[in-house]
Amino acid sequence: MSIFTVTNTKNSDTGSLRQAILNANALAGKDIINFGGLFNDGLAHTISLTGSSLSITDDLSIQGTNPGILTISDNSADRVFDIGNGVTVAINGLTITNSYKNAGGGGAISNQGTLSVSNTTITGNTAEYGGAIFNQGTLSVSNSTITGNSATNNGGGIFSSGILSVDKSTISDNTAYREGGGIYNYVFKENGNRNIGIVTVSNSTIRANTAEYGGGGIFGYEFGTITVSKSLISDNSVSFRSNYYGGGGIFSSGILSVDRSSIIGNTAEYGGGIYGNYEGAITVSNSLISNNNAGKGGGIYSSVSLSVENSLISSNTAEYGGGIYDDISLNQGDGTITVNNSIISDNSAGTKGSGGGIYNEGTITVNNSLISENHGYLGGGIYNEGTITVSNSTIGNNYAKYGGAIYNPGFIIPGYRSPDVLVYGSITVENSTIKHNKATTGGGIYNQGVLSVSNSIISNNYARDYGGGIYNEPLGIVAVDYSTISGNQAHFGGGIYNTATLTVGNSTIKHNKAFGIELSFGSYESGRGGGIYNSSPGTATLDYSTINCNFDTPRKNSTKVIKLDNVVGKLLTKASRVKV
Repeated sequence: MSIFTVTNTKNSDTGSLRQAILNANALAGKDIINFGGLFNDGLAHTISLTGSSLSITDDLSIQGTNPGILTISDNSADRVFDIGNGVTVAINGLTITNSYKNAGGGGAISNQGTLSVSNTTITGNTAEYGGAIFNQGTLSVSNSTITGNSATNNGGGIFSSGILSVDKSTISDNTAYREGGGIYNYVFKENGNRNIGIVTVSNSTIRANTAEYGGGGIFGYEFGTITVSKSLISDNSVSFRSNYYGGGGIFSSGILSVDRSSIIGNTAEYGGGIYGNYEGAITVSNSLISNNNAGKGGGIYSSVSLSVENSLISSNTAEYGGGIYDDISLNQGDGTITVNNSIISDNSAGTKGSGGGIYNEGTITVNNSLISENHGYLGGGIYNEGTITVSNSTIGNNYAKYGGAIYNPGFIIPGYRSPDVLVYGSITVENSTIKHNKATTGGGIYNQGVLSVSNSIISNNYARDYGGGIYNEPLGIVAVDYSTISGNQAHFGGGIYNTATLTVGNSTIKHNKAFGIELSFGSYESGRGGGIYNSSPGTATLDYSTINCNFDTPRKNSTKVIKLDNVVGKLLTKASRVKV
Protein backbone atom coordinates (compact mmCIF):
# COMPACT_ATOMS: atom_id res chain seq x y z
CA MET A 1 0.00 0.00 0.00
CA SER A 2 1.30 3.43 -0.95
CA ILE A 3 0.21 6.85 0.30
CA PHE A 4 0.13 9.81 -2.07
CA THR A 5 -0.34 13.35 -0.78
CA VAL A 6 -2.02 16.17 -2.69
CA THR A 7 -0.31 19.48 -1.89
CA ASN A 8 -1.82 21.99 -4.35
CA THR A 9 -5.00 22.87 -6.25
CA LYS A 10 -3.53 22.53 -9.74
CA ASN A 11 -5.29 20.55 -12.47
CA SER A 12 -2.17 18.44 -13.15
CA ASP A 13 1.56 17.95 -12.51
CA THR A 14 3.39 17.14 -9.29
CA GLY A 15 1.34 17.52 -6.11
CA SER A 16 -1.99 17.63 -7.93
CA LEU A 17 -4.94 15.30 -7.36
CA ARG A 18 -4.80 14.16 -10.98
CA GLN A 19 -1.13 13.18 -10.67
CA ALA A 20 -1.76 11.39 -7.36
CA ILE A 21 -4.47 9.25 -9.01
CA LEU A 22 -2.19 8.47 -11.97
CA ASN A 23 0.53 7.37 -9.56
CA ALA A 24 -1.91 5.18 -7.61
CA ASN A 25 -3.22 3.58 -10.81
CA ALA A 26 0.34 2.65 -11.77
CA LEU A 27 0.86 0.59 -8.60
CA ALA A 28 -1.01 -2.67 -8.12
CA GLY A 29 -3.04 -2.98 -4.93
CA LYS A 30 -4.93 -0.55 -2.75
CA ASP A 31 -3.44 2.93 -2.24
CA ILE A 32 -4.39 6.02 -0.23
CA ILE A 33 -4.58 9.65 -1.29
CA ASN A 34 -4.66 12.33 1.40
CA PHE A 35 -4.29 16.10 1.42
CA GLY A 36 -1.40 18.02 3.00
CA GLY A 37 0.56 21.21 2.53
CA LEU A 38 -1.75 24.19 2.04
CA PHE A 39 -4.77 21.98 2.81
CA ASN A 40 -3.67 21.92 6.45
CA ASP A 41 -4.26 25.66 6.99
CA GLY A 42 -7.94 25.16 7.88
CA LEU A 43 -9.10 27.43 5.07
CA ALA A 44 -11.43 26.57 2.21
CA HIS A 45 -9.76 25.36 -0.98
CA THR A 46 -11.10 24.39 -4.41
CA ILE A 47 -9.40 22.10 -6.88
CA SER A 48 -10.60 23.28 -10.30
CA LEU A 49 -10.21 20.58 -12.92
CA THR A 50 -10.08 21.06 -16.66
CA GLY A 51 -10.18 18.53 -19.42
CA SER A 52 -11.02 14.89 -18.89
CA SER A 53 -12.38 13.19 -15.78
CA LEU A 54 -10.20 11.53 -13.15
CA SER A 55 -10.13 7.87 -14.12
CA ILE A 56 -9.54 5.37 -11.29
CA THR A 57 -8.43 1.93 -12.45
CA ASP A 58 -7.06 0.39 -9.24
CA ASP A 59 -8.25 0.11 -5.63
CA LEU A 60 -8.02 3.49 -3.94
CA SER A 61 -9.06 5.45 -0.84
CA ILE A 62 -9.34 9.23 -1.18
CA GLN A 63 -9.30 10.83 2.28
CA GLY A 64 -10.33 14.47 2.10
CA THR A 65 -10.10 16.96 4.93
CA ASN A 66 -13.71 18.14 5.30
CA PRO A 67 -16.51 18.75 2.80
CA GLY A 68 -16.89 22.26 4.20
CA ILE A 69 -13.37 23.30 3.20
CA LEU A 70 -12.25 20.96 0.39
CA THR A 71 -14.08 21.26 -2.93
CA ILE A 72 -13.42 19.61 -6.26
CA SER A 73 -14.98 21.33 -9.28
CA ASP A 74 -14.80 20.31 -12.91
CA ASN A 75 -16.05 23.66 -14.24
CA SER A 76 -18.72 21.88 -16.31
CA ALA A 77 -16.04 20.28 -18.48
CA ASP A 78 -16.70 16.64 -17.54
CA ARG A 79 -17.55 14.49 -14.54
CA VAL A 80 -14.95 14.38 -11.73
CA PHE A 81 -14.45 10.66 -11.03
CA ASP A 82 -14.71 7.71 -13.41
CA ILE A 83 -14.40 4.41 -11.50
CA GLY A 84 -13.65 1.33 -13.54
CA ASN A 85 -15.07 -2.17 -13.43
CA GLY A 86 -13.75 -4.40 -10.64
CA VAL A 87 -12.19 -1.50 -8.73
CA THR A 88 -12.88 -0.77 -5.04
CA VAL A 89 -12.85 2.93 -4.14
CA ALA A 90 -13.61 4.98 -1.01
CA ILE A 91 -14.23 8.73 -1.14
CA ASN A 92 -14.41 10.68 2.11
CA GLY A 93 -14.45 14.31 3.24
CA LEU A 94 -15.03 16.16 -0.04
CA THR A 95 -17.46 18.47 -1.80
CA ILE A 96 -17.90 17.67 -5.49
CA THR A 97 -19.60 20.37 -7.52
CA ASN A 98 -20.12 22.07 -10.87
CA SER A 99 -19.52 18.97 -12.99
CA TYR A 100 -21.35 18.24 -16.21
CA LYS A 101 -21.75 15.18 -18.42
CA ASN A 102 -23.64 16.11 -21.55
CA ALA A 103 -24.32 12.57 -22.80
CA GLY A 104 -24.30 9.52 -20.58
CA GLY A 105 -24.41 9.16 -16.83
CA GLY A 106 -22.90 10.63 -13.71
CA GLY A 107 -22.48 14.38 -13.45
CA ALA A 108 -19.98 14.01 -10.61
CA ILE A 109 -19.20 10.27 -10.46
CA SER A 110 -19.62 7.25 -12.70
CA ASN A 111 -19.12 3.92 -10.93
CA GLN A 112 -18.75 0.46 -12.41
CA GLY A 113 -16.87 -0.98 -9.47
CA THR A 114 -17.45 -0.92 -5.72
CA LEU A 115 -17.67 2.61 -4.36
CA SER A 116 -18.27 3.99 -0.88
CA VAL A 117 -18.98 7.69 -0.45
CA SER A 118 -18.91 9.03 3.11
CA ASN A 119 -18.90 12.44 4.79
CA THR A 120 -19.17 14.02 1.35
CA THR A 121 -21.36 16.64 -0.32
CA ILE A 122 -22.25 16.32 -4.00
CA THR A 123 -24.05 19.40 -5.27
CA GLY A 124 -24.76 21.38 -8.42
CA ASN A 125 -23.88 18.68 -10.96
CA THR A 126 -25.70 17.72 -14.17
CA ALA A 127 -25.87 14.68 -16.45
CA GLU A 128 -28.27 12.90 -18.75
CA TYR A 129 -28.63 10.09 -16.19
CA GLY A 130 -27.67 10.46 -12.55
CA GLY A 131 -27.04 14.14 -11.98
CA ALA A 132 -24.70 13.37 -9.10
CA ILE A 133 -23.83 9.65 -9.44
CA PHE A 134 -24.33 7.01 -12.12
CA ASN A 135 -23.95 3.54 -10.63
CA GLN A 136 -23.64 0.24 -12.47
CA GLY A 137 -21.76 -1.55 -9.71
CA THR A 138 -22.09 -1.43 -5.94
CA LEU A 139 -22.50 1.97 -4.33
CA SER A 140 -22.69 2.89 -0.65
CA VAL A 141 -23.51 6.45 0.43
CA SER A 142 -23.25 7.27 4.14
CA ASN A 143 -23.23 10.44 6.24
CA SER A 144 -23.38 12.46 3.04
CA THR A 145 -25.50 15.04 1.26
CA ILE A 146 -26.56 14.87 -2.38
CA THR A 147 -28.36 18.10 -3.20
CA GLY A 148 -29.19 20.45 -6.05
CA ASN A 149 -28.19 18.11 -8.88
CA SER A 150 -30.14 17.53 -12.09
CA ALA A 151 -30.61 14.95 -14.83
CA THR A 152 -31.94 15.76 -18.26
CA ASN A 153 -33.38 12.24 -18.29
CA ASN A 154 -33.64 9.99 -15.19
CA GLY A 155 -32.15 10.12 -11.71
CA GLY A 156 -31.65 13.71 -10.60
CA GLY A 157 -29.52 12.64 -7.65
CA ILE A 158 -28.54 9.02 -8.32
CA PHE A 159 -29.16 6.64 -11.22
CA SER A 160 -28.47 3.06 -10.17
CA SER A 161 -28.71 -0.18 -12.10
CA GLY A 162 -26.65 -2.13 -9.60
CA ILE A 163 -26.71 -2.27 -5.82
CA LEU A 164 -27.21 0.99 -3.92
CA SER A 165 -27.34 1.61 -0.18
CA VAL A 166 -27.95 5.02 1.38
CA ASP A 167 -27.47 5.41 5.14
CA LYS A 168 -27.53 8.44 7.42
CA SER A 169 -27.63 10.73 4.41
CA THR A 170 -29.73 13.44 2.78
CA ILE A 171 -30.82 13.47 -0.85
CA SER A 172 -32.60 16.76 -1.48
CA ASP A 173 -33.59 19.37 -4.06
CA ASN A 174 -32.53 17.29 -7.04
CA THR A 175 -34.41 17.37 -10.35
CA ALA A 176 -35.05 14.79 -13.06
CA TYR A 177 -36.68 15.92 -16.25
CA ARG A 178 -38.19 12.47 -16.64
CA GLU A 179 -38.24 10.09 -13.66
CA GLY A 180 -36.63 9.69 -10.25
CA GLY A 181 -35.91 13.12 -8.85
CA GLY A 182 -33.84 11.78 -5.96
CA ILE A 183 -33.06 8.17 -6.95
CA TYR A 184 -33.78 6.10 -10.06
CA ASN A 185 -33.49 2.31 -9.69
CA TYR A 186 -33.21 0.61 -13.06
CA VAL A 187 -33.43 -3.03 -14.09
CA PHE A 188 -32.53 -3.88 -17.67
CA LYS A 189 -32.62 -7.07 -19.69
CA GLU A 190 -29.70 -8.30 -21.74
CA ASN A 191 -29.56 -11.66 -23.52
CA GLY A 192 -32.51 -12.82 -21.44
CA ASN A 193 -30.83 -11.88 -18.14
CA ARG A 194 -31.63 -9.02 -15.78
CA ASN A 195 -29.27 -6.91 -13.72
CA ILE A 196 -29.81 -6.68 -9.96
CA GLY A 197 -31.46 -3.28 -9.34
CA ILE A 198 -31.50 -3.14 -5.52
CA VAL A 199 -31.86 0.05 -3.46
CA THR A 200 -31.73 0.24 0.34
CA VAL A 201 -32.38 3.54 2.12
CA SER A 202 -31.96 3.66 5.91
CA ASN A 203 -31.79 6.41 8.53
CA SER A 204 -31.91 8.98 5.74
CA THR A 205 -33.92 11.89 4.36
CA ILE A 206 -35.11 12.18 0.77
CA ARG A 207 -36.67 15.62 0.51
CA ALA A 208 -37.88 18.24 -1.97
CA ASN A 209 -36.81 16.39 -5.11
CA THR A 210 -38.82 16.78 -8.31
CA ALA A 211 -39.50 14.67 -11.39
CA GLU A 212 -41.56 15.31 -14.47
CA TYR A 213 -43.16 11.88 -14.89
CA GLY A 214 -42.77 9.67 -11.83
CA GLY A 215 -41.02 9.14 -8.54
CA GLY A 216 -40.30 12.59 -7.18
CA GLY A 217 -38.26 11.05 -4.38
CA ILE A 218 -37.55 7.53 -5.67
CA PHE A 219 -38.44 5.77 -8.93
CA GLY A 220 -38.30 1.98 -9.02
CA TYR A 221 -38.34 0.31 -12.43
CA GLU A 222 -40.10 -3.00 -12.98
CA PHE A 223 -38.60 -6.06 -11.25
CA GLY A 224 -36.35 -3.91 -9.06
CA THR A 225 -36.30 -3.97 -5.25
CA ILE A 226 -36.48 -0.93 -2.97
CA THR A 227 -36.28 -1.05 0.83
CA VAL A 228 -36.82 2.08 2.93
CA SER A 229 -36.35 1.91 6.70
CA LYS A 230 -36.13 4.49 9.48
CA SER A 231 -36.22 7.26 6.89
CA LEU A 232 -38.12 10.40 5.89
CA ILE A 233 -39.48 10.85 2.37
CA SER A 234 -40.94 14.36 2.29
CA ASP A 235 -41.98 17.26 0.06
CA ASN A 236 -41.09 15.55 -3.21
CA SER A 237 -43.23 16.13 -6.29
CA VAL A 238 -44.22 14.90 -9.76
CA SER A 239 -45.77 17.30 -12.25
CA PHE A 240 -47.04 15.15 -15.16
CA ARG A 241 -50.67 14.01 -15.07
CA SER A 242 -51.19 10.39 -16.15
CA ASN A 243 -52.52 7.31 -14.40
CA TYR A 244 -49.44 5.43 -15.62
CA TYR A 245 -47.13 7.80 -13.74
CA GLY A 246 -47.11 9.40 -10.32
CA GLY A 247 -45.66 8.77 -6.91
CA GLY A 248 -44.65 12.09 -5.44
CA GLY A 249 -42.67 10.27 -2.76
CA ILE A 250 -42.06 6.85 -4.33
CA PHE A 251 -42.98 5.20 -7.64
CA SER A 252 -42.55 1.43 -7.69
CA SER A 253 -43.29 -1.14 -10.36
CA GLY A 254 -41.16 -3.72 -8.57
CA ILE A 255 -40.89 -4.78 -4.93
CA LEU A 256 -41.17 -1.98 -2.37
CA SER A 257 -40.86 -2.26 1.41
CA VAL A 258 -41.33 0.73 3.71
CA ASP A 259 -40.70 0.15 7.42
CA ARG A 260 -40.50 2.53 10.39
CA SER A 261 -40.49 5.48 8.04
CA SER A 262 -42.45 8.66 7.34
CA ILE A 263 -43.76 9.67 3.93
CA ILE A 264 -44.97 13.24 4.35
CA GLY A 265 -46.00 16.20 2.21
CA ASN A 266 -45.38 14.71 -1.24
CA THR A 267 -47.42 15.64 -4.33
CA ALA A 268 -48.41 13.95 -7.60
CA GLU A 269 -51.52 13.60 -9.72
CA TYR A 270 -51.60 9.86 -8.86
CA GLY A 271 -50.23 8.59 -5.57
CA GLY A 272 -49.06 11.60 -3.62
CA GLY A 273 -47.07 9.46 -1.20
CA ILE A 274 -46.65 6.11 -2.99
CA TYR A 275 -47.58 4.82 -6.46
CA GLY A 276 -47.45 1.09 -7.24
CA ASN A 277 -48.18 -0.64 -10.54
CA TYR A 278 -47.18 -3.36 -13.01
CA GLU A 279 -46.42 -6.72 -11.34
CA GLY A 280 -44.89 -5.39 -8.15
CA ALA A 281 -45.82 -5.61 -4.49
CA ILE A 282 -45.78 -3.03 -1.71
CA THR A 283 -45.41 -3.52 2.04
CA VAL A 284 -45.84 -0.61 4.45
CA SER A 285 -45.21 -1.41 8.11
CA ASN A 286 -44.83 0.63 11.30
CA SER A 287 -44.88 3.80 9.22
CA LEU A 288 -46.57 7.19 8.82
CA ILE A 289 -48.05 8.36 5.52
CA SER A 290 -49.33 11.87 6.05
CA ASN A 291 -50.16 15.20 4.41
CA ASN A 292 -49.59 13.96 0.88
CA ASN A 293 -51.70 15.29 -1.99
CA ALA A 294 -52.92 13.86 -5.30
CA GLY A 295 -55.82 13.79 -7.72
CA LYS A 296 -56.20 10.07 -6.93
CA GLY A 297 -54.68 8.31 -3.94
CA GLY A 298 -53.43 11.08 -1.69
CA GLY A 299 -51.48 8.66 0.49
CA ILE A 300 -51.18 5.59 -1.74
CA TYR A 301 -52.28 4.78 -5.31
CA SER A 302 -51.90 1.08 -6.06
CA SER A 303 -52.86 -1.50 -8.65
CA VAL A 304 -50.59 -4.15 -7.12
CA SER A 305 -50.56 -6.25 -3.98
CA LEU A 306 -50.37 -3.86 -1.02
CA SER A 307 -50.00 -4.67 2.66
CA VAL A 308 -50.35 -1.96 5.32
CA GLU A 309 -49.40 -3.15 8.80
CA ASN A 310 -49.22 -1.22 12.10
CA SER A 311 -49.22 2.08 10.26
CA LEU A 312 -50.95 5.47 10.27
CA ILE A 313 -52.33 6.96 7.05
CA SER A 314 -53.57 10.42 7.96
CA SER A 315 -54.29 13.94 6.71
CA ASN A 316 -53.80 13.09 3.04
CA THR A 317 -55.95 14.71 0.35
CA ALA A 318 -57.16 13.67 -3.09
CA GLU A 319 -60.27 14.06 -5.19
CA TYR A 320 -60.63 10.27 -5.10
CA GLY A 321 -59.18 8.14 -2.33
CA GLY A 322 -57.75 10.58 0.17
CA GLY A 323 -55.89 7.86 2.04
CA ILE A 324 -55.71 4.91 -0.39
CA TYR A 325 -56.86 4.40 -3.99
CA ASP A 326 -57.01 0.77 -5.15
CA ASP A 327 -57.09 0.71 -8.96
CA ILE A 328 -57.41 -2.39 -11.14
CA SER A 329 -58.17 -0.53 -14.36
CA LEU A 330 -54.50 -0.64 -15.42
CA ASN A 331 -54.79 -4.45 -15.56
CA GLN A 332 -51.17 -4.80 -14.48
CA GLY A 333 -51.48 -5.89 -10.86
CA ASP A 334 -53.90 -7.88 -8.77
CA GLY A 335 -55.23 -4.87 -6.87
CA THR A 336 -55.36 -6.76 -3.57
CA ILE A 337 -54.89 -4.67 -0.43
CA THR A 338 -54.65 -5.75 3.21
CA VAL A 339 -54.85 -3.22 6.04
CA ASN A 340 -54.05 -4.71 9.44
CA ASN A 341 -53.66 -3.10 12.87
CA SER A 342 -53.58 0.33 11.27
CA ILE A 343 -55.30 3.71 11.42
CA ILE A 344 -56.68 5.59 8.42
CA SER A 345 -57.77 8.98 9.72
CA ASP A 346 -58.44 12.60 8.82
CA ASN A 347 -58.01 12.06 5.08
CA SER A 348 -60.09 14.02 2.59
CA ALA A 349 -61.62 13.44 -0.84
CA GLY A 350 -62.73 17.05 -1.05
CA THR A 351 -66.21 18.49 -1.42
CA LYS A 352 -67.13 16.50 -4.56
CA GLY A 353 -64.78 13.50 -4.41
CA SER A 354 -65.21 9.91 -3.28
CA GLY A 355 -63.59 7.77 -0.62
CA GLY A 356 -62.12 10.04 2.01
CA GLY A 357 -60.26 7.16 3.61
CA ILE A 358 -60.30 4.45 0.93
CA TYR A 359 -61.42 4.28 -2.71
CA ASN A 360 -61.60 0.67 -3.84
CA GLU A 361 -61.94 -0.94 -7.27
CA GLY A 362 -60.16 -4.17 -6.34
CA THR A 363 -60.16 -6.37 -3.26
CA ILE A 364 -59.45 -4.98 0.21
CA THR A 365 -59.36 -6.60 3.64
CA VAL A 366 -59.40 -4.33 6.69
CA ASN A 367 -58.66 -6.08 9.98
CA ASN A 368 -58.16 -4.80 13.54
CA SER A 369 -58.04 -1.25 12.24
CA LEU A 370 -59.60 2.18 12.73
CA ILE A 371 -61.01 4.30 9.90
CA SER A 372 -61.97 7.64 11.41
CA GLU A 373 -62.55 11.34 10.75
CA ASN A 374 -62.22 11.05 6.99
CA HIS A 375 -64.54 12.91 4.66
CA GLY A 376 -65.69 13.07 1.05
CA TYR A 377 -68.78 13.56 -1.09
CA LEU A 378 -69.45 9.82 -1.54
CA GLY A 379 -68.15 7.62 1.26
CA GLY A 380 -66.43 9.52 4.03
CA GLY A 381 -64.59 6.43 5.21
CA ILE A 382 -64.82 4.03 2.25
CA TYR A 383 -66.04 4.19 -1.34
CA ASN A 384 -66.26 0.69 -2.80
CA GLU A 385 -66.71 -0.55 -6.36
CA GLY A 386 -64.90 -3.81 -5.69
CA THR A 387 -64.91 -6.22 -2.77
CA ILE A 388 -64.16 -5.21 0.81
CA THR A 389 -64.13 -7.20 4.03
CA VAL A 390 -64.02 -5.23 7.28
CA SER A 391 -63.41 -7.33 10.38
CA ASN A 392 -62.68 -6.55 14.02
CA SER A 393 -62.47 -2.88 13.13
CA THR A 394 -64.10 0.47 13.84
CA ILE A 395 -65.31 2.97 11.25
CA GLY A 396 -66.21 6.10 13.16
CA ASN A 397 -66.62 9.87 13.01
CA ASN A 398 -66.42 10.07 9.23
CA TYR A 399 -68.72 12.30 7.21
CA ALA A 400 -69.92 12.65 3.62
CA LYS A 401 -72.83 13.87 1.57
CA TYR A 402 -73.80 10.23 0.97
CA GLY A 403 -72.52 7.36 3.09
CA GLY A 404 -70.80 8.81 6.14
CA ALA A 405 -68.81 5.64 6.82
CA ILE A 406 -69.30 3.62 3.63
CA TYR A 407 -70.68 4.23 0.15
CA ASN A 408 -71.27 0.95 -1.71
CA PRO A 409 -72.56 1.70 -5.23
CA GLY A 410 -74.47 -0.38 -7.73
CA PHE A 411 -75.42 0.71 -11.22
CA ILE A 412 -76.42 -0.61 -14.62
CA ILE A 413 -74.27 -0.03 -17.69
CA PRO A 414 -76.59 -0.14 -20.72
CA GLY A 415 -75.50 -2.68 -23.29
CA TYR A 416 -75.02 -1.76 -26.93
CA ARG A 417 -76.20 -4.74 -28.97
CA SER A 418 -75.55 -6.80 -25.83
CA PRO A 419 -77.21 -7.31 -22.43
CA ASP A 420 -77.00 -4.59 -19.80
CA VAL A 421 -74.25 -5.04 -17.22
CA LEU A 422 -74.90 -4.70 -13.49
CA VAL A 423 -71.88 -3.31 -11.65
CA TYR A 424 -71.89 -3.24 -7.88
CA GLY A 425 -69.68 -3.18 -4.85
CA SER A 426 -69.67 -5.98 -2.31
CA ILE A 427 -68.94 -5.29 1.36
CA THR A 428 -68.79 -7.64 4.32
CA VAL A 429 -68.70 -6.11 7.80
CA GLU A 430 -68.05 -8.59 10.59
CA ASN A 431 -67.25 -8.22 14.29
CA SER A 432 -66.94 -4.49 13.76
CA THR A 433 -68.41 -1.18 14.86
CA ILE A 434 -69.71 1.62 12.66
CA LYS A 435 -70.45 4.62 14.84
CA HIS A 436 -70.74 8.41 15.01
CA ASN A 437 -70.64 8.93 11.25
CA LYS A 438 -72.64 11.66 9.49
CA ALA A 439 -74.19 12.20 6.06
CA THR A 440 -77.15 13.74 4.32
CA THR A 441 -78.27 10.22 3.37
CA GLY A 442 -76.88 7.01 4.82
CA GLY A 443 -75.24 8.24 8.00
CA GLY A 444 -73.51 4.92 8.55
CA ILE A 445 -73.79 3.13 5.20
CA TYR A 446 -75.21 4.07 1.81
CA ASN A 447 -75.79 0.87 -0.15
CA GLN A 448 -76.68 0.17 -3.77
CA GLY A 449 -74.69 -3.05 -4.02
CA VAL A 450 -74.36 -6.11 -1.81
CA LEU A 451 -73.87 -5.53 1.92
CA SER A 452 -73.50 -8.13 4.65
CA VAL A 453 -73.30 -7.10 8.31
CA SER A 454 -72.72 -9.77 10.96
CA ASN A 455 -71.83 -9.75 14.64
CA SER A 456 -71.44 -6.00 14.45
CA ILE A 457 -72.75 -2.75 15.92
CA ILE A 458 -74.06 0.19 13.90
CA SER A 459 -74.67 2.95 16.40
CA ASN A 460 -75.07 6.69 16.88
CA ASN A 461 -74.81 7.58 13.21
CA TYR A 462 -76.71 10.56 11.79
CA ALA A 463 -78.35 11.31 8.45
CA ARG A 464 -80.13 14.58 7.80
CA ASP A 465 -82.59 12.95 5.40
CA TYR A 466 -82.71 9.15 5.04
CA GLY A 467 -81.16 6.16 6.77
CA GLY A 468 -79.33 7.08 9.96
CA GLY A 469 -77.71 3.65 10.25
CA ILE A 470 -78.20 2.19 6.76
CA TYR A 471 -79.72 3.53 3.55
CA ASN A 472 -80.50 0.78 1.03
CA GLU A 473 -81.40 1.98 -2.45
CA PRO A 474 -82.92 0.07 -5.42
CA LEU A 475 -80.54 -2.65 -6.68
CA GLY A 476 -79.20 -2.93 -3.13
CA ILE A 477 -79.18 -6.15 -1.13
CA VAL A 478 -78.60 -5.90 2.63
CA ALA A 479 -78.30 -8.77 5.10
CA VAL A 480 -77.93 -7.98 8.81
CA ASP A 481 -77.26 -10.93 11.09
CA TYR A 482 -76.43 -11.21 14.80
CA SER A 483 -75.98 -7.45 14.99
CA THR A 484 -77.26 -4.39 16.82
CA ILE A 485 -78.45 -1.18 15.17
CA SER A 486 -79.00 1.43 17.86
CA GLY A 487 -78.92 5.13 18.64
CA ASN A 488 -78.96 6.22 15.00
CA GLN A 489 -80.94 9.22 13.74
CA ALA A 490 -82.49 10.38 10.48
CA HIS A 491 -85.56 12.25 9.27
CA PHE A 492 -86.84 9.03 7.68
CA GLY A 493 -85.54 5.64 8.80
CA GLY A 494 -83.54 6.32 11.93
CA GLY A 495 -82.12 2.80 11.96
CA ILE A 496 -82.63 1.66 8.37
CA TYR A 497 -84.25 3.17 5.29
CA ASN A 498 -84.95 0.47 2.71
CA THR A 499 -86.21 0.66 -0.87
CA ALA A 500 -84.67 -2.61 -2.10
CA THR A 501 -84.00 -5.98 -0.44
CA LEU A 502 -83.39 -6.15 3.31
CA THR A 503 -83.02 -9.18 5.56
CA VAL A 504 -82.52 -8.82 9.32
CA GLY A 505 -81.81 -11.98 11.26
CA ASN A 506 -80.98 -12.65 14.91
CA SER A 507 -80.52 -8.94 15.48
CA THR A 508 -81.77 -6.00 17.53
CA ILE A 509 -82.88 -2.61 16.24
CA LYS A 510 -83.49 -0.26 19.15
CA HIS A 511 -83.25 3.30 20.44
CA ASN A 512 -83.08 4.80 16.96
CA LYS A 513 -84.91 8.02 16.17
CA ALA A 514 -86.69 9.62 13.21
CA PHE A 515 -86.65 13.36 13.87
CA GLY A 516 -88.91 16.06 12.47
CA ILE A 517 -87.70 19.05 10.49
CA GLU A 518 -88.87 22.61 10.14
CA LEU A 519 -89.86 23.55 6.61
CA SER A 520 -90.37 26.95 5.02
CA PHE A 521 -93.09 29.32 6.19
CA GLY A 522 -93.14 27.79 9.66
CA SER A 523 -94.43 24.38 8.62
CA TYR A 524 -93.09 21.21 10.18
CA GLU A 525 -92.64 17.67 8.89
CA SER A 526 -92.61 14.78 11.32
CA GLY A 527 -89.99 12.08 11.14
CA ARG A 528 -91.07 8.55 10.26
CA GLY A 529 -89.67 5.08 10.78
CA GLY A 530 -87.54 5.35 13.88
CA GLY A 531 -86.44 1.73 13.55
CA ILE A 532 -87.05 0.81 9.91
CA TYR A 533 -88.64 2.76 7.08
CA ASN A 534 -89.50 0.24 4.36
CA SER A 535 -90.50 2.17 1.26
CA SER A 536 -92.03 0.74 -1.91
CA PRO A 537 -90.80 -1.27 -3.76
CA GLY A 538 -88.61 -2.45 -0.89
CA THR A 539 -88.86 -5.90 0.65
CA ALA A 540 -87.90 -6.26 4.30
CA THR A 541 -87.71 -9.60 6.09
CA LEU A 542 -87.23 -9.94 9.84
CA ASP A 543 -86.14 -13.31 11.26
CA TYR A 544 -85.56 -14.08 14.94
CA SER A 545 -85.03 -10.39 15.67
CA THR A 546 -86.32 -7.58 17.87
CA ILE A 547 -87.35 -4.06 16.94
CA ASN A 548 -88.32 -1.91 19.90
CA CYS A 549 -87.91 1.42 21.65
CA ASN A 550 -87.43 3.38 18.44
CA PHE A 551 -89.03 6.83 18.22
CA ASP A 552 -90.05 9.75 16.09
CA THR A 553 -90.92 13.38 16.77
CA PRO A 554 -94.51 13.89 15.56
CA ARG A 555 -94.82 17.64 15.63
CA LYS A 556 -93.18 20.86 16.68
CA ASN A 557 -93.72 22.30 20.17
CA SER A 558 -95.67 19.24 21.30
CA THR A 559 -95.88 18.44 24.99
CA LYS A 560 -95.35 14.84 23.89
CA VAL A 561 -92.48 15.24 21.46
CA ILE A 562 -91.59 11.60 20.93
CA LYS A 563 -93.62 8.48 20.29
CA LEU A 564 -92.90 4.87 19.54
CA ASP A 565 -92.31 4.44 15.82
CA ASN A 566 -90.55 1.18 15.18
CA VAL A 567 -91.57 0.39 11.60
CA VAL A 568 -93.05 2.17 8.61
CA GLY A 569 -94.07 -0.11 5.77
CA LYS A 570 -94.55 -3.85 5.49
CA LEU A 571 -92.34 -6.44 7.15
CA LEU A 572 -92.18 -10.16 6.58
CA THR A 573 -91.50 -11.59 10.02
CA LYS A 574 -90.55 -14.94 11.46
CA ALA A 575 -90.14 -15.60 15.18
CA SER A 576 -89.49 -11.90 15.75
CA ARG A 577 -90.72 -9.25 18.15
CA VAL A 578 -91.84 -5.86 16.89
CA LYS A 579 -93.27 -3.42 19.43
CA VAL A 580 -95.69 -0.96 17.84
